[in-house]
Amino acid sequence: MMFMENNVNIFSHKVNKDAKLFDYLKNELILSFRQTNAFIKNNQLMINKKIVTKNKSILEGDIISLHFENETNDYEPENIPLNILYETDDLLIIDKPPHYLVHPTKNHTNHTIANSVSYYFQKQNLKRKIRFVNRLDRDTSGILVIAKNPYSHSFLTKQFERNQTIKKYLTIIDGHLNAKNGAIETRIHKDVNDIKYQVNDKGKLSMTLYKVLKENEKYSLVECELKSGRTHQIRLSLASIGAYILGDSLYYETSDIINRQALHAYRLNFIEPRTFKKQEIICELPQDMKKIIL
Repeated sequence: MMFMENNVNIFSHKVNKDAKLFDYLKNELILSFRQTNAFIKNNQLMINKKIVTKNKSILEGDIISLHFENETNDYEPENIPLNILYETDDLLIIDKPPHYLVHPTKNHTNHTIANSVSYYFQKQNLKRKIRFVNRLDRDTSGILVIAKNPYSHSFLTKQFERNQTIKKYLTIIDGHLNAKNGAIETRIHKDVNDIKYQVNDKGKLSMTLYKVLKENEKYSLVECELKSGRTHQIRLSLASIGAYILGDSLYYETSDIINRQALHAYRLNFIEPRTFKKQEIICELPQDMKKIIL
């Protein structure tokens, strides 16, 4: 029996049915034709430990292996602590703190999550590009996924793009909702001359499910589930029904009791790229939100 080598540098998979290689990679491993060709071009795709140079027939029981070479990343390492929620050879999931950009911009070139992950990879002697699977706004906290290789990035990103994940957020709104649960369907549009997104008929369709979990005299804790992935979707969708997120200075107003928008990515369900097992990640509500509503 051929040994299946699996580690941070190699992904091995036992073929479960006869097929053409490219079709199998697309349908079973969710690799596009372009990505498959890139692996072939770099001699990183093997069948039964032999380098593949073109499409071919494969048989049940064959071993496909993808080899990941060393890479460089563009981010300066900075020793900023990471709160790691989950980690495998393929991915790193962290609890992103508020007030941090995910990656540098022209006006903010360092002290970002990318710099922090770069430092962590360096300490782990992992020479890879930093590939973010999802994005969170600067002042949004919670679950952030980083892929450790091009295969896992492709596999996970496609789940997000196809809405095959479960993505849930917790937010605190100013006031109360008459309807304690519901679905908000909007169209979200970006005006090139405005930093804000808008709800209007020109936009892309979005769907958000919401449920009020707890209330006090002034505020409500609301769970939101994204059924699409639009920028600022929760902030705009709630605002469209008169529910404004506490501390959201862009779409509402600043707050004296929290110095950012009270929005936290707290639950993610997805399929693992190597084992194909269902995985659930839960990220506890941060203290600055807890003290307001719990």
